[in-house]
Amino acid sequence: MPTIEFEVMRLVGLACLAPLVLAACAGSGGGPPPAPVEGEHALLVEIRGLDCCEGALRVALFNADAHWLKEGHMVRGQVAPVLAADQIVEFTGLPSGDYAVAVFQDVNTNMRLDRFLGLIPREPYGFSNNPGGIGRPSFRDAATHVEGQTEIVIEMRAPPF
Repeated sequence: MPTIEFEVMRLVGLACLAPLVLAACAGSGGGPPPAPVEGEHALLVEIRGLDCCEGALRVALFNADAHWLKEGHMVRGQVAPVLAADQIVEFTGLPSGDYAVAVFQDVNTNMRLDRFLGLIPREPYGFSNNPGGIGRPSFRDAATHVEGQTEIVIEMRAPPF
């Protein structure tokens, strides 16, 4: 399985998101990775505002503040070609609980979020709950409670240039 690097920037209060690695890949990030999750609930994520139809959509699902945006600590990850301006990704087999999603559009398919000067994102990105402001959102700000089939919408943030 390919490694997913998911980095966003740090510039005047914007904090970096650590690289994310698919759960099947070994990763560093301090502490053990989360235990595998299995259950009967589903999270349907509608992602809006993609640059159609370029590159790959890279989506990471987290279930705890301690694991939020840490390398190798997502509970599920998906990669899909970008086929439309709006796309849906589904995570099934989840136990009931709180989950947060981080996503970016890998326009040039180099498996990482490209950054200008190593800080400013050059590819679209977003988080569950579409938290406002600058900087990396907290797990609490991005988390959604999943019970049954839960549906959320993520509006992609366009890079500044």
